[in-house]
Amino acid sequence: MTTEEKRQLLAKAIASRKAKGEKKGNDRIEARGKSRYGLSSAQRGIWLDCQIDPDSAVYNIPFACKIKGSVDIEALKESLKRIIARHDIWRTVFRSEDGDVIQEIMPGAELDFTYIDLQGKEATDEKVAEEAKEFVKKRIDLEKGPIVRFALYQTYQDIYYFILSGHHIAYDGSSENIFCRELTREYSAVINGTESGIEAPGISYGDYVEHSFEESGSESFGAQIEYWKKELDGIEPVEFPTDYARPAIRLDKGGMIYFDIDEKIGRMAREYAASHSSTVNVVLFAAMSCLLRSYSRSDLVVMGTTVANRDSEQIENMIGCFINNLVITAEITAGMSFDDVAGRVREKLFGAYGNKDVPLEKLIEVINPIRDLSRTPFYEVGFNYNPRSRMDLCL
Repeated sequence: MTTEEKRQLLAKAIASRKAKGEKKGNDRIEARGKSRYGLSSAQRGIWLDCQIDPDSAVYNIPFACKIKGSVDIEALKESLKRIIARHDIWRTVFRSEDGDVIQEIMPGAELDFTYIDLQGKEATDEKVAEEAKEFVKKRIDLEKGPIVRFALYQTYQDIYYFILSGHHIAYDGSSENIFCRELTREYSAVINGTESGIEAPGISYGDYVEHSFEESGSESFGAQIEYWKKELDGIEPVEFPTDYARPAIRLDKGGMIYFDIDEKIGRMAREYAASHSSTVNVVLFAAMSCLLRSYSRSDLVVMGTTVANRDSEQIENMIGCFINNLVITAEITAGMSFDDVAGRVREKLFGAYGNKDVPLEKLIEVINPIRDLSRTPFYEVGFNYNPRSRMDLCL
């Protein structure tokens, strides 16, 4: 679903809440000017997972690009330092203190940058990819930092591979576009001896966290919790046949399979969406729901999806972890047509987007589903449709 489509759905949902007389707190985030804050619900969940398996690299989010042309390494390093200085979440460390976890903004912009010269070593794309995988697998120490690191591999005089490995506790998908956009402008500014003109956020990520906690006491937030209680009452993750027995404790040893969807199918999905006043996201989500139902033989299909959660203009251009996971349930019976399924999925997505302010971690706390170390609560199958192309990095 495009950003504009999501904005339209969210606008309708907000208008619906206002019509019901629900009161929302103060939308403006106050700058508190502190250096120590608590963790957001999403961060706390990530932190706890990292304590269980501190050597896992599952939360290391990579960004990689191939650069053709000359690269001024010192200018690149200076550009990265400026970005780290601007976004305090990349200067933050996380530690236990008095039985709780705090995040503390450090004053210096420490840069973890590695340059690897592979010229004359017959370094193919595949060889660099293997090197990059090992780089991304390196453990990021949340207590000591830095929580983002960079590498530049040079294979020929004018061929480079730039790699970023950032911890999810301080980085998400939207942050990647922000980073690429700012690095392009900062590098140009450093090379030309000018200013980039990029404004620093007026608030810190910690300010957002405290604002979110304050908003959790609002009438609107309480109404959203009630929505999810009804929506998720008694649900269980979808069960479907697997080729191996489920381990007693969930492991992060899965693989990835990449494949292309035929252009004809893509065109059919777009045409169907247009003719039914829907979106491609709804159409594909409905198709995936039908597929899961056929495998699970269950009329209740449960899947997860994510939202960027960057509705406020104050955090639109801020690097950090803002996403939230939503649980989408849809009852699909044998006699339903695809039109019926798509309509139901659209209704469920609309309801979820309208109640997206409650973090999944909060729902787990409130609803307290039966815990099983072999799986995640509520759902194990997620679906996200992101039609936008990745941001180009121009140096």
